[in-house]
Amino acid sequence: MAYFVVRDGAIDEAFESLDEATANANERPGARVIGDEWVTLASAKDRVRQALAAIDEIAPLLRAEEVEAMKAQLQPLQEMIDSALGRLGLLG
Repeated sequence: MAYFVVRDGAIDEAFESLDEATANANERPGARVIGDEWVTLASAKDRVRQALAAIDEIAPLLRAEEVEAMKAQLQPLQEMIDSALGRLGLLG
């Protein structure tokens, strides 16, 4: 597993060991350590973006209500992902 030092909403550095990452974060005010779970969340966020883009592409073939209903179903998922990224200290 990789460990990342996060500060000001962005990843500063990556480390192979938790001890090394923690020592580095302790030297930087406001920094914290996270694991690589953010990779999965970032991938999920990208997939939601792709789904929204696909809906936009087929929108001319559908009624406006159908398009809005599909987008509305993705909105809660997008909000959950952004919230989780925010709890990790990363900008959503």
